[in-house]
Amino acid sequence: MNKIFVPTNKPEDWKQLLAEPEKHWRTGYPAKALAYSWEEANGFPESVKEVFRKSGIALFENVELLLAFPEFQVPLPGGARPSQNDIFVLAKGNDQLVSIAVEGKVSEPFGNTISEWRKDGSKEKHERLKFLLKELELEDNEEINAIRYQLLHRTASALIEAKRFGAPNALMLVHSFSQSKDNECFEDYSRFLDLFNLEAKPDSLLFAKTIEGINLYLCWVEGNPKYLAERAELMSIRVDGPFISRKIAVDWPKYGLSKKKHEDWLQRLETSLQHNRKFSHWLKIALQEGKRVKLKAWIYGIAGRIKLLDIHDATAQIVDEVTECLFPKEKAKPTPQVEDRHFWRVEGEKFVSDEEKVQVEIE
Repeated sequence: MNKIFVPTNKPEDWKQLLAEPEKHWRTGYPAKALAYSWEEANGFPESVKEVFRKSGIALFENVELLLAFPEFQVPLPGGARPSQNDIFVLAKGNDQLVSIAVEGKVSEPFGNTISEWRKDGSKEKHERLKFLLKELELEDNEEINAIRYQLLHRTASALIEAKRFGAPNALMLVHSFSQSKDNECFEDYSRFLDLFNLEAKPDSLLFAKTIEGINLYLCWVEGNPKYLAERAELMSIRVDGPFISRKIAVDWPKYGLSKKKHEDWLQRLETSLQHNRKFSHWLKIALQEGKRVKLKAWIYGIAGRIKLLDIHDATAQIVDEVTECLFPKEKAKPTPQVEDRHFWRVEGEKFVSDEEKVQVEIE
């Protein structure tokens, strides 16, 4: 695998990295669900962060994603085929690096058990299994035969990369989007955790053991099922600072506002869109293609301004200004939101708050 990486701009950029793109890049499959989930978050998805926060493990409570690499290959001895991680993450918590190997799942199994995988008795497989068991400090016995091979090499990948990056912590994380009550994958995961005398639970993060000075953790996260849908796109931006409503422009001076402050609001909105390139790219395409787009806006501000704010007018203004940021006005040329083939569905709420901001979600 090349050591030079190119950043992604949108979920679809992950497709070309798959071993079999046409087979695996499909709605309802883990590759696509992971891509939309992690790209939207531009970091750890909320479902993952929630499990980290509730784990009671200080290392993960405020962990920061530093780098993430989709379809990351980790070389292993015993044959040419590497361990291809759905995502490899290098993170930092409590001033300590954390190596994270992510495995995405929906309904497909973890693959062959060790017994099935090594039944041909090849020298290469014997060499690889010996290496993996040594990495994880596990014994080759009847119990190991029932374990899924994929769980073994994915966990080893987290440890191998922890050594390479000098990280004192390694985590193997299963990000499952399965909606089945009889989840065979979770049963396999639970059997794997039995090797470390741990009880598996959904949405839980557990310490397994310390191996050669590296703390190994195991985690199962239930992902948001919306990413299994045909339209998994849900993007959000946040604009900090007061929302300046055009409707009460005549009263601006009364509240210490000005035309300059309205221009500042527009600049902050434009900057937020520029910083979230994935959001802007998806929204621009959606508008150009005339897709139905739903916008929700939550406006927070001090009592004097919020009480006067007409929320319907405010959300209409946000629609106008978001669109104008994406499509600068050209003479005699309408912006997409006023074309007959397209319309927005809009919802909004306002809240009195000391923290002035606007949170916008568009899907």
